[in-house]
Amino acid sequence: MIEISINPIIFSIGSFNLGWYGLWIGVGVTALLAWVIYSTIKYKPGFNIENIMTVAIVAIPSALIGARLFHVIDYWDYYVAHLNEIIGFEGLAIWGALIFGVGAVFVYCQFAKVNFFKIADTAIPGLFLAQAIGRLGCLFTGCCYGNVTNVSWSISYTNSASHGYYDSQFLDAGTGFHPTQIYESLFMLAMFFLFAFVLRRQRWPVGTLFIGYIAAYSLWRIVLGFFRINESVLWVFSQAQLIGIVGLLIVAPLMWWYISRSEQQQNQNQKENNQKIE
Repeated sequence: MIEISINPIIFSIGSFNLGWYGLWIGVGVTALLAWVIYSTIKYKPGFNIENIMTVAIVAIPSALIGARLFHVIDYWDYYVAHLNEIIGFEGLAIWGALIFGVGAVFVYCQFAKVNFFKIADTAIPGLFLAQAIGRLGCLFTGCCYGNVTNVSWSISYTNSASHGYYDSQFLDAGTGFHPTQIYESLFMLAMFFLFAFVLRRQRWPVGTLFIGYIAAYSLWRIVLGFFRINESVLWVFSQAQLIGIVGLLIVAPLMWWYISRSEQQQNQNQKENNQKIE
Protein backbone atom coordinates (compact mmCIF):
# COMPACT_ATOMS: atom_id res chain seq x y z
CA MET A 1 0.00 0.00 0.00
CA ILE A 2 1.17 3.51 -0.83
CA GLU A 3 0.66 6.20 1.80
CA ILE A 4 0.09 9.73 0.49
CA SER A 5 1.02 12.38 3.04
CA ILE A 6 0.81 15.44 0.76
CA ASN A 7 -1.00 18.51 2.09
CA PRO A 8 -3.69 19.57 -0.42
CA ILE A 9 -2.72 23.21 0.16
CA ILE A 10 0.61 24.23 -1.34
CA PHE A 11 0.77 27.60 0.42
CA SER A 12 -1.49 30.28 1.87
CA ILE A 13 -1.27 34.07 1.81
CA GLY A 14 -3.93 35.59 4.01
CA SER A 15 -7.26 34.16 2.90
CA PHE A 16 -5.81 32.97 -0.42
CA ASN A 17 -4.95 29.28 -0.68
CA LEU A 18 -3.16 27.69 -3.61
CA GLY A 19 -4.03 24.03 -3.72
CA TRP A 20 -2.79 21.14 -5.79
CA TYR A 21 -6.30 20.71 -7.20
CA GLY A 22 -6.43 24.15 -8.77
CA LEU A 23 -2.78 24.03 -9.82
CA TRP A 24 -3.03 20.80 -11.79
CA ILE A 25 -6.32 21.81 -13.39
CA GLY A 26 -4.70 25.08 -14.41
CA VAL A 27 -1.73 23.22 -15.89
CA GLY A 28 -4.13 20.91 -17.74
CA VAL A 29 -6.10 23.80 -19.25
CA THR A 30 -2.83 25.45 -20.29
CA ALA A 31 -1.68 22.22 -21.95
CA LEU A 32 -5.00 21.99 -23.84
CA LEU A 33 -4.72 25.57 -25.06
CA ALA A 34 -1.07 25.09 -26.06
CA TRP A 35 -1.95 21.95 -28.04
CA VAL A 36 -4.77 23.69 -29.93
CA ILE A 37 -2.54 26.66 -30.79
CA TYR A 38 0.26 24.33 -31.92
CA SER A 39 -2.14 22.27 -34.07
CA THR A 40 -3.72 25.38 -35.56
CA ILE A 41 -0.33 26.74 -36.62
CA LYS A 42 0.96 23.40 -37.91
CA TYR A 43 -2.10 21.91 -39.63
CA LYS A 44 -4.01 25.12 -40.58
CA PRO A 45 -7.47 23.52 -40.16
CA GLY A 46 -9.42 26.55 -41.40
CA PHE A 47 -9.54 28.86 -38.40
CA ASN A 48 -7.01 31.15 -36.73
CA ILE A 49 -5.50 31.88 -33.32
CA GLU A 50 -8.02 34.67 -32.74
CA ASN A 51 -10.82 32.09 -33.02
CA ILE A 52 -9.00 29.87 -30.53
CA MET A 53 -8.61 32.69 -27.99
CA THR A 54 -12.31 33.50 -28.27
CA VAL A 55 -13.23 29.82 -27.90
CA ALA A 56 -11.10 29.66 -24.73
CA ILE A 57 -12.81 32.74 -23.28
CA VAL A 58 -16.20 31.17 -23.99
CA ALA A 59 -15.41 27.57 -23.04
CA ILE A 60 -13.41 27.88 -19.81
CA PRO A 61 -15.97 29.73 -17.63
CA SER A 62 -18.81 27.67 -19.14
CA ALA A 63 -16.96 24.45 -18.34
CA LEU A 64 -16.30 25.55 -14.75
CA ILE A 65 -19.97 26.42 -14.21
CA GLY A 66 -21.09 23.11 -15.67
CA ALA A 67 -18.53 21.14 -13.69
CA ARG A 68 -19.63 22.72 -10.42
CA LEU A 69 -23.33 22.32 -11.23
CA PHE A 70 -23.03 18.61 -11.97
CA HIS A 71 -20.95 18.09 -8.81
CA VAL A 72 -23.56 19.83 -6.66
CA ILE A 73 -26.35 17.77 -8.24
CA ASP A 74 -24.36 14.57 -7.65
CA TYR A 75 -23.94 15.42 -3.95
CA TRP A 76 -27.24 17.24 -3.46
CA ASP A 77 -27.99 15.53 -0.14
CA TYR A 78 -24.92 17.25 1.29
CA TYR A 79 -25.35 20.64 -0.36
CA VAL A 80 -29.05 20.96 0.49
CA ALA A 81 -27.88 21.06 4.11
CA HIS A 82 -24.91 23.35 3.31
CA LEU A 83 -26.33 25.87 0.86
CA ASN A 84 -23.54 28.35 1.59
CA GLU A 85 -21.03 25.91 0.04
CA ILE A 86 -22.76 25.52 -3.31
CA ILE A 87 -20.76 28.31 -4.94
CA GLY A 88 -17.13 27.26 -5.00
CA PHE A 89 -14.59 25.15 -6.83
CA GLU A 90 -13.71 22.49 -4.27
CA GLY A 91 -15.59 19.88 -6.29
CA LEU A 92 -15.93 19.68 -10.07
CA ALA A 93 -17.51 17.02 -12.32
CA ILE A 94 -15.83 16.45 -15.67
CA TRP A 95 -19.07 15.54 -17.45
CA GLY A 96 -20.54 18.91 -16.52
CA ALA A 97 -17.41 20.65 -17.81
CA LEU A 98 -17.60 18.78 -21.11
CA ILE A 99 -21.31 19.29 -21.71
CA PHE A 100 -21.33 22.99 -20.84
CA GLY A 101 -17.95 23.71 -22.42
CA VAL A 102 -18.72 21.93 -25.68
CA GLY A 103 -22.19 23.45 -25.78
CA ALA A 104 -20.79 26.96 -25.38
CA VAL A 105 -18.23 26.38 -28.14
CA PHE A 106 -20.95 25.02 -30.45
CA VAL A 107 -23.06 28.14 -29.94
CA TYR A 108 -20.04 30.38 -30.55
CA CYS A 109 -19.21 28.55 -33.79
CA GLN A 110 -22.73 29.12 -35.11
CA PHE A 111 -22.40 32.88 -34.60
CA ALA A 112 -18.79 33.08 -35.81
CA LYS A 113 -19.45 30.91 -38.89
CA VAL A 114 -16.65 28.54 -37.85
CA ASN A 115 -16.82 24.78 -38.39
CA PHE A 116 -17.45 23.36 -34.91
CA PHE A 117 -16.26 19.87 -35.78
CA LYS A 118 -12.95 21.15 -37.15
CA ILE A 119 -12.29 22.95 -33.87
CA ALA A 120 -13.42 19.90 -31.89
CA ASP A 121 -11.19 17.50 -33.84
CA THR A 122 -8.23 19.85 -33.37
CA ALA A 123 -8.79 20.09 -29.62
CA ILE A 124 -9.53 16.43 -28.81
CA PRO A 125 -5.91 15.19 -28.32
CA GLY A 126 -5.24 18.20 -26.09
CA LEU A 127 -8.40 17.47 -24.12
CA PHE A 128 -7.14 13.96 -23.36
CA LEU A 129 -3.83 15.47 -22.23
CA ALA A 130 -5.57 18.07 -20.05
CA GLN A 131 -7.59 15.37 -18.29
CA ALA A 132 -4.49 13.25 -17.74
CA ILE A 133 -2.84 16.21 -16.00
CA GLY A 134 -5.93 17.43 -14.17
CA ARG A 135 -6.55 14.09 -12.44
CA LEU A 136 -3.26 14.53 -10.60
CA GLY A 137 -5.02 17.29 -8.70
CA CYS A 138 -7.52 14.73 -7.43
CA LEU A 139 -4.70 12.38 -6.43
CA PHE A 140 -2.85 15.06 -4.45
CA THR A 141 -6.03 16.44 -2.87
CA GLY A 142 -7.39 13.07 -1.81
CA CYS A 143 -10.63 12.89 -3.78
CA CYS A 144 -12.07 10.66 -6.51
CA TYR A 145 -10.28 7.58 -5.19
CA GLY A 146 -11.67 4.11 -5.68
CA ASN A 147 -13.12 1.26 -3.68
CA VAL A 148 -11.25 -0.51 -0.91
CA THR A 149 -8.82 -3.14 -2.19
CA ASN A 150 -5.79 -5.14 -1.08
CA VAL A 151 -3.77 -4.74 -4.29
CA SER A 152 -0.15 -3.76 -3.68
CA TRP A 153 -0.55 -0.39 -5.41
CA SER A 154 -3.54 0.71 -3.32
CA ILE A 155 -3.36 4.13 -1.66
CA SER A 156 -4.33 5.73 1.64
CA TYR A 157 -4.10 9.30 2.91
CA THR A 158 -2.20 10.16 6.07
CA ASN A 159 -2.34 13.96 6.05
CA SER A 160 -5.22 15.16 8.21
CA ALA A 161 -5.93 18.02 5.78
CA SER A 162 -6.48 15.58 2.92
CA HIS A 163 -10.03 14.86 1.76
CA GLY A 164 -9.28 11.15 1.92
CA TYR A 165 -7.90 11.18 5.46
CA TYR A 166 -11.20 10.42 7.20
CA ASP A 167 -12.02 7.36 5.10
CA SER A 168 -8.44 6.14 5.40
CA GLN A 169 -8.85 5.82 9.16
CA PHE A 170 -11.32 2.98 8.68
CA LEU A 171 -9.14 0.87 6.42
CA ASP A 172 -8.21 -2.61 7.59
CA ALA A 173 -4.54 -3.54 7.74
CA GLY A 174 -3.10 -4.26 4.32
CA THR A 175 -5.90 -2.53 2.45
CA GLY A 176 -6.21 0.81 0.68
CA PHE A 177 -8.16 2.46 -2.10
CA HIS A 178 -7.91 1.83 -5.82
CA PRO A 179 -5.87 4.80 -7.19
CA THR A 180 -8.51 5.51 -9.81
CA GLN A 181 -7.01 8.97 -10.36
CA ILE A 182 -3.84 7.28 -11.65
CA TYR A 183 -5.86 4.80 -13.70
CA GLU A 184 -7.60 7.68 -15.45
CA SER A 185 -4.40 9.67 -15.98
CA LEU A 186 -2.73 6.68 -17.63
CA PHE A 187 -5.77 5.96 -19.80
CA MET A 188 -6.02 9.60 -20.89
CA LEU A 189 -2.30 9.74 -21.65
CA ALA A 190 -2.61 6.62 -23.81
CA MET A 191 -5.58 8.17 -25.64
CA PHE A 192 -3.60 11.38 -26.18
CA PHE A 193 -0.84 9.52 -28.01
CA LEU A 194 -3.37 7.41 -29.95
CA PHE A 195 -5.43 10.37 -31.13
CA ALA A 196 -2.53 12.81 -31.61
CA PHE A 197 0.02 10.61 -33.38
CA VAL A 198 -1.92 7.67 -34.86
CA LEU A 199 -5.54 8.52 -35.65
CA ARG A 200 -4.81 12.14 -36.58
CA ARG A 201 -2.57 11.00 -39.42
CA GLN A 202 -5.42 9.13 -41.08
CA ARG A 203 -7.96 10.75 -43.36
CA TRP A 204 -11.22 10.70 -41.45
CA PRO A 205 -14.42 12.66 -42.07
CA VAL A 206 -14.52 15.91 -40.09
CA GLY A 207 -15.90 15.21 -36.61
CA THR A 208 -14.60 11.64 -36.32
CA LEU A 209 -12.07 12.42 -33.58
CA PHE A 210 -14.72 14.28 -31.61
CA ILE A 211 -17.11 11.34 -31.82
CA GLY A 212 -14.25 8.96 -31.00
CA TYR A 213 -13.50 10.98 -27.87
CA ILE A 214 -17.08 10.76 -26.65
CA ALA A 215 -17.11 7.02 -27.27
CA ALA A 216 -13.77 6.40 -25.56
CA TYR A 217 -14.50 8.56 -22.53
CA SER A 218 -18.06 7.27 -22.15
CA LEU A 219 -16.84 3.67 -22.13
CA TRP A 220 -14.05 4.56 -19.72
CA ARG A 221 -16.39 6.20 -17.20
CA ILE A 222 -18.75 3.24 -17.30
CA VAL A 223 -15.89 0.86 -16.48
CA LEU A 224 -14.25 3.20 -13.96
CA GLY A 225 -17.50 3.60 -12.07
CA PHE A 226 -17.26 0.02 -10.83
CA PHE A 227 -13.92 0.81 -9.16
CA ARG A 228 -14.91 4.14 -7.60
CA ILE A 229 -16.90 5.06 -4.53
CA ASN A 230 -19.97 6.70 -6.06
CA GLU A 231 -23.55 7.18 -4.99
CA SER A 232 -25.86 5.08 -7.15
CA VAL A 233 -28.47 7.09 -9.03
CA LEU A 234 -30.23 4.29 -10.94
CA TRP A 235 -29.80 0.65 -9.93
CA VAL A 236 -26.03 0.18 -9.50
CA PHE A 237 -25.09 3.04 -11.83
CA SER A 238 -23.70 6.40 -10.76
CA GLN A 239 -24.43 9.72 -12.46
CA ALA A 240 -21.19 9.52 -14.46
CA GLN A 241 -21.95 5.97 -15.63
CA LEU A 242 -25.47 6.87 -16.75
CA ILE A 243 -24.15 9.81 -18.77
CA GLY A 244 -21.54 7.47 -20.25
CA ILE A 245 -24.23 4.99 -21.27
CA VAL A 246 -26.25 7.76 -22.94
CA GLY A 247 -23.08 8.97 -24.67
CA LEU A 248 -22.39 5.53 -26.10
CA LEU A 249 -25.98 5.12 -27.28
CA ILE A 250 -25.68 8.42 -29.15
CA VAL A 251 -22.24 8.01 -30.72
CA ALA A 252 -22.35 4.30 -31.61
CA PRO A 253 -24.63 4.79 -34.65
CA LEU A 254 -22.78 8.00 -35.53
CA MET A 255 -19.46 6.16 -35.57
CA TRP A 256 -20.93 3.45 -37.82
CA TRP A 257 -22.30 6.10 -40.18
CA TYR A 258 -19.01 8.05 -40.27
CA ILE A 259 -16.94 4.96 -40.99
CA SER A 260 -19.38 3.80 -43.68
CA ARG A 261 -19.29 7.24 -45.27
CA SER A 262 -15.52 7.27 -45.17
CA GLU A 263 -15.32 3.88 -46.90
CA GLN A 264 -17.82 5.00 -49.55
CA GLN A 265 -15.82 8.17 -50.18
CA GLN A 266 -12.60 6.19 -50.53
CA ASN A 267 -14.25 3.79 -52.99
CA GLN A 268 -15.63 6.71 -54.99
CA ASN A 269 -12.22 8.39 -55.11
CA GLN A 270 -10.64 5.12 -56.22
CA LYS A 271 -13.18 4.75 -59.04
CA GLU A 272 -12.54 8.33 -60.20
CA ASN A 273 -8.79 7.74 -60.17
CA ASN A 274 -9.17 4.52 -62.18
CA GLN A 275 -11.36 6.30 -64.72
CA LYS A 276 -8.74 9.04 -65.13
CA ILE A 277 -6.03 6.43 -65.71
CA GLU A 278 -8.16 4.68 -68.33
